[in-house]
Amino acid sequence: MAIRRATPRECFDEFVEHLNKLIHATLPTNVPLDVETRDDRPAWGTLVFRGAYTVPLPTKHHGIIHLHLGQLLECTQDKDRPASERWYMPH
Repeated sequence: MAIRRATPRECFDEFVEHLNKLIHATLPTNVPLDVETRDDRPAWGTLVFRGAYTVPLPTKHHGIIHLHLGQLLECTQDKDRPASERWYMPH
C-alpha cells in the first residue's frame, strides 16, 4: 500500500517512522533513521542513520560489524488527488 500525504517530506517521515520501529525491534541500536533531501529535488530522498554514517553492531563471535543503509526514495505527484494526498510513495 502506498503512503499518501500532502508533501514528499510527510511521506518520507511516515516511512521512516515505520522503519524505525522495525530496525529498533530487530537490531541492538537506538540510532534513528532519517531521510536526507536536497532543496533542488525535494521528492527524492536518501535513507540514512541520523548523525552517523554507520552504526556499530556487536556480534557474538566476530567482534563488531558496521551497518550502513543506503536507499534512494522517491515520491510521485498525483495532481488528481486531494491536496492532503497529492504525493505518494509506493512501498
